[in-house]
This record gives sequence, C-alpha cells and structure tokens, in this order.
Amino acid sequence: MASDYFKDVGENAHTDDIDWAKERGISKGSNPPDNDEFSPYATVTRQQMATFIRRAVTLVDPALGERLAVEPPPIEPPPIEPPPIEPPPTGMFIPKLQGPVLKHDGNPTVMSGFTHTSGTRTIRNALIRGRVYVLGGTLLFEDCEFDGQGGDSCVFNNGGKVTLRRCELHGAEDGIKNNVDTEQCTIHNPTYKSGSHGDCVQLQNTFPGTATHRFSYFDCREGSSSLGNAAFQVKKDFGSGTQNLLVEDCYIDGGNLTVNLTSPDDVRFRRCLWGGHSRYGVGGNGADEFDVQPV
Repeated sequence: MASDYFKDVGENAHTDDIDWAKERGISKGSNPPDNDEFSPYATVTRQQMATFIRRAVTLVDPALGERLAVEPPPIEPPPIEPPPIEPPPTGMFIPKLQGPVLKHDGNPTVMSGFTHTSGTRTIRNALIRGRVYVLGGTLLFEDCEFDGQGGDSCVFNNGGKVTLRRCELHGAEDGIKNNVDTEQCTIHNPTYKSGSHGDCVQLQNTFPGTATHRFSYFDCREGSSSLGNAAFQVKKDFGSGTQNLLVEDCYIDGGNLTVNLTSPDDVRFRRCLWGGHSRYGVGGNGADEFDVQPV
C-alpha cells in the first residue's frame, strides 16, 4: 500500500516506516507548506539529520502518552581523581618498609675528608673517605657515601648548617656529631674502640641548634659483634648549649639504650620503629614526645 501522507512514496519495504515517522513528527515533509512529498531519493544533509534525531529523542507518543526515546543525559565531566600515592623512592626507609641503602650511583667522585669554614657548598654522588669537619657555612650532601675509616665521626658539625639526603654513613666511632639534618639516610656499622661511644647520632650541646631526621635508618650495632652505645645520644655533660632534636618516620636499633637522653632540652620522636636490639631497652626517658613502636 502506498503512503497515506506522501504522494511520492509508493508501496515498498519502507512505506510503513515513513508513515510512522510522519505520524510522530519526525519527518514532516519536504515541500512546505503543503508537505505532501517525502523526496525519498533526495540526499539528507547533516543539518536535516540533526533535526530528525532531535525530534526522535524528544518524541512523546500521543497514543501511549509516554516518551518513545529518552533524551541522552548531559555529558558529565570525568570525576576528579585524587592524586596517586607516590611510591617511596627506591631504598627509602619508611616504617614497615625498608629497601636497599641509598647512596651514590656506583661511580662516585672519590673525595678525602675535609674542613669547611664558610660559604655554601653542595656535593652530590660522592664517596667521602674520612671526616667532614664543619666550622661554619652551609653544606648539602646528596646521594653520597661517607666512610669514616675508623675516625671519630663521619660528619662533625661545630658551627655550620649541614643537610644529608639519601646518604650512607658508616665506619667511624660516631656517624654524626651535633645538629645535622638527614632525609632518607642510613647510618650504621660504627667502628668500636676502647672507651668510645659508638653512636649513630651524638648531640654534644657544645654547638646549640636543632637537628631534624626524617625517613632515615639508624642502627648502631657493629655487625654482629657489638650492640654499640646508642642510636641517639643526647647528654648535657658534653656541653651547656641548648640542643633540640626531632626524629620522624625513622627506624632505630642497637645500643645499651637505643635512645639515651640525659636532661634533654626538646626531644621528639614521632612514628618511629625500634628493631628490638639493645641491652637495656629502647630508652627515651625524658623525651617530650616518644612515639616509638617495636617491630
């Protein structure tokens, strides 16, 4: 049967569909105002197709009283994802996560220990053999190894500002003396001598200031033969200056007391872990904060 609405649409496989579109207002005709022709063989332009689609998706069937097609929902912007949690750098120590020791890239600049008196200096990717003695100025070490070679300390700060990042210190009686800041460092294997202390960090109070240690590893045991003296030694009898200490997200181990404090000024340990190896316990008596958990 030919179209009931368009005189140019005869009987064919598409006639019922064309009439269905006419009845529902999707196609109104191609020759206004009469609109009694469909132009079945004409080309449909992009703008005409847009009109057809819009009429179809907003159509309400007058017989059923319901929408034949649902208008698509507006395009929602993608949800804002929270920033990913950055994995720790390789080797960085975080409580419950200890990787390989951070230091130079395996091909370091080899240096002898030295004395720094003034000015600012940055040293990277170095192997330093012997003590670094600081009397003034500012020093920054990154990705370095300190081999104390049996001396009294790897880094002795007696008047400057010293920061260590991603460094390894070993092989001296003490790893650090006085207010040296560390980030992602490993201080271990002190060298034992008769009458020596064998500390990872020793605050002498002769040079006042604040020492801050974060994401670092302190183990004052000398291999398997000695527990050492203390991972942190803060004693007033070394001097009369004010010495403040902040240790956050670090691992500590070894010693007679792992943290040996005598009349400290301001000492705070936060979110730290203790390895459980010492003669008399973890210590820390007298600290203003001491959040240290055994592992």
